[in-house]
Amino acid sequence: MVGSRTGWQEVPYVACPADTATIASGIVRFMSDCGLVHLVPGVMQEDPFPDVMRGEEAQIIGAIALDPSLAARSLIVLPGTHCKWARVENGRVTRFTTYLTGELFAVLRDHSVLGRPSRDAGDGTEASRVAAFHRGVETIRESGAAGVAGKLFTARSLVLCGGLDAGGPIRTTPGLTQPAEADRNRAHPVTASSNRAAGTGNCSASSATSRRVVST
Repeated sequence: MVGSRTGWQEVPYVACPADTATIASGIVRFMSDCGLVHLVPGVMQEDPFPDVMRGEEAQIIGAIALDPSLAARSLIVLPGTHCKWARVENGRVTRFTTYLTGELFAVLRDHSVLGRPSRDAGDGTEASRVAAFHRGVETIRESGAAGVAGKLFTARSLVLCGGLDAGGPIRTTPGLTQPAEADRNRAHPVTASSNRAAGTGNCSASSATSRRVVST
């Protein structure tokens, strides 16, 4: 990140809640070899635990510009290595949560007993990947108090018992880890709409932002 401590120049975060004007007020300008550069500040949320976003706030501003109806009250999901679920009310980012789901998957894929056999086995067919993902979702739905940590190893033990092929564990893992994001946010529903939806139902996507907008 060019505005982080290890970037071109550190730019202080603005406090959450934050609207477009608040974020714009925190922009830092400096001269570089390429000319005048404007660095957007990012947003920090301090309660109940510190959480930060840097870059996603600009995407949220863009999503609202594309679909102004999102400004009133919406939940905007920004998938990625560190997935953000951001709540917007009256044009302000009022609260957000970062989920380490993408990075957790990468760690499990590259550095765990789940990932090593799967890499050797290859990606499998589209049908096998979808089936494995659904199996993971159903497993975690039925996990109860065990949660994700208590069910991850089942992706390995199923291989040992013949319930999954060698490539199955890492294809199952996203289904085990991703539902936690949706379940946590389902407990706090919002109402939103997206006229630029490319999908159907309650999950829609704008190709211009490559991000999902969830309505409930």
